[in-house]
Amino acid sequence: MNKKRILYLLFAAICVGGAIGFYMWNKPHEKVEDMKGITVNAGELCTAFATNEAAANEQYLNKALVVSGTVAEASQNQDGGLAVTITGNTDGNVLCTMREKDAKVLAGQQVTVKGVCTGFIITDVTLTDCVLQ
Repeated sequence: MNKKRILYLLFAAICVGGAIGFYMWNKPHEKVEDMKGITVNAGELCTAFATNEAAANEQYLNKALVVSGTVAEASQNQDGGLAVTITGNTDGNVLCTMREKDAKVLAGQQVTVKGVCTGFIITDVTLTDCVLQ
């Protein structure tokens, strides 16, 4: 009788675990457009990471950011996508990987992009999954 109960509980646990795993695997990807973004200037963002990276990581890392600034360069990255560099300040720049490969961005243009902050690499802040606002 006791062994039967243990087998039923084990089977139920496996079924519940499988259902949760199936749900998590098929859960729709959250789009940056649907996320509430933190509005920040490119220069302020670069300064925050350059002066205190740990505090900046706590405030910005893995969060949606709405960043404004001047485009320094727009080029194609190794995946064929559009990579936009927004001029920050003497502390660095903001590197944005755009979701749309054919977005129209020119050097010298004022832009506002929304993307997810993925960290600070040497002197530059990186954003991914970016869209133009």
